[in-house]
Amino acid sequence: MKKPAKSRRPTAVSALKLWMRLATATEQEALAAKCDTSRQMLYQVANGHRNFSASKAGLIEAASATMHKATRGRLPLLYRSDLAAACASCAYARECLGARAEFELVDDSAGHRIAAKIRPAARRKPRS
Repeated sequence: MKKPAKSRRPTAVSALKLWMRLATATEQEALAAKCDTSRQMLYQVANGHRNFSASKAGLIEAASATMHKATRGRLPLLYRSDLAAACASCAYARECLGARAEFELVDDSAGHRIAAKIRPAARRKPRS
């Protein structure tokens, strides 16, 4: 007898996975080089097989901001709170990033923890 097919539950796409889909191979290599890592490591993290440290997430956040500006917004910004679990749970990061840090960790179809945005990023108003 043939087993019935498993129903797949909807999966959330991590911010890095979306970035990798939108970037060319050259842009992926450039991000990896700026952050002293490899393109393969970026894919492993994007697919939930590995994790970034908080310091590496900070490097990627800075490099992605430069690339976001260079591509005139074609490549999305990556935030450290989306890339590292340590940053996601940090009260300081939530305070500094404001609405950008408001997301939840959900399980993807393979059971890996990934970030899913609750609402789009919003800029905080400067204090007067």
